[in-house]
Amino acid sequence: MKKRIKKGFTLVELLVVIAILAVLSTVAIVGYNSFTEKAQKSADQQAVTQMNTVVEAAGVLENIETGADAYEAIMENGYDGGFKTAYGAYSMAWLAEEKAVVLVTQEAVAYPEEYAGTSLDKVSPLYTVEADTKEKLIDALAGKGSNYVNVNIPETGLVLTGDTSKLRIEIGKNVTTVINLEGDLSSTVPFTLIKAFGNLTINGNGNHIVTVNPQPGSDVVINDAIIGYENSRLQAIGNFGGNLEVNNCTFINNAPHDGNDYSYVVNHNSGTTVINDCTYSGITHGMFALITGTLTINGGTYTLNEGSTAHMFYGVGGVFDINGGTYTVKNSGGYMCYDEDLTGDLFVDIPTGTFNLRGENLTLDTKGVVGIGNK
Repeated sequence: MKKRIKKGFTLVELLVVIAILAVLSTVAIVGYNSFTEKAQKSADQQAVTQMNTVVEAAGVLENIETGADAYEAIMENGYDGGFKTAYGAYSMAWLAEEKAVVLVTQEAVAYPEEYAGTSLDKVSPLYTVEADTKEKLIDALAGKGSNYVNVNIPETGLVLTGDTSKLRIEIGKNVTTVINLEGDLSSTVPFTLIKAFGNLTINGNGNHIVTVNPQPGSDVVINDAIIGYENSRLQAIGNFGGNLEVNNCTFINNAPHDGNDYSYVVNHNSGTTVINDCTYSGITHGMFALITGTLTINGGTYTLNEGSTAHMFYGVGGVFDINGGTYTVKNSGGYMCYDEDLTGDLFVDIPTGTFNLRGENLTLDTKGVVGIGNK
């Protein structure tokens, strides 16, 4: 009697089965993700509809003009659903000209549909935090209450403290924050800084803000603030890949060179940096350091006093675009410009402005040479 030999699956059959299972699982995952996304969007849209019902009713009895007014009215009428969106691409915001709560993406208003496509420059934060403690500030910047938040620093100011020599406050990647300074945001820790992974606007109103470091993908604007530290070699501005605009600000950084610890007031590593009509006068190592890309300076007054040890403009790579302003080097050891990249030009165009090296006025050309103005 012959034995029957049981056959197993061939390799080809196994591969076919695996392929079919892979396709089915992909379809299931895509379908689940689509369902989840629709549910999250629907939840956010329902929340906004509820908020606008409250705002419209409250507006009959009181004047609602700002996002803070709307936020207060919403909270007073018992809304407790929170202001952080379920769908990650959405943020809740205030559209003032329509007096409405809206959902926005990084491009434009998305909901309600009648306002869809409205530019983001017409919206402002709805959620407001009075950051009178470090914990409130950290939670707000991390987007724990809302991913589009207005943070108010009170007139009394806020002093950050920490147990280590390096305290980091971070803007979350998907968070948009507006910080309004009515008092100083300062620190007892010598190396405190704000690392911006999301979008940040600082309205200084003449007050002090800690050192700011834009990271890749961030958009940062700083207006009318005092930026930096008196006795720290940490730069006032260190752009590590974001888009940065600094308007009418005063930089401080008065830590002289110590050993191999170099410090520049504005350190541009990558991304784009534009400095408009700012001021500096102090004894740090140097003023502007450019690693890659283009650093644009439009006007302002910048002075390296005696006691400084290096240069007004220092270029490893990339180019400066200098349009007007007054630049003075008083120290005995520094150049007006020092370029380590001898293969290209240090400047986009012939710089305009006043350049004074130890009492001697200079005219700068576009060639990147080592030491424009001899020691």
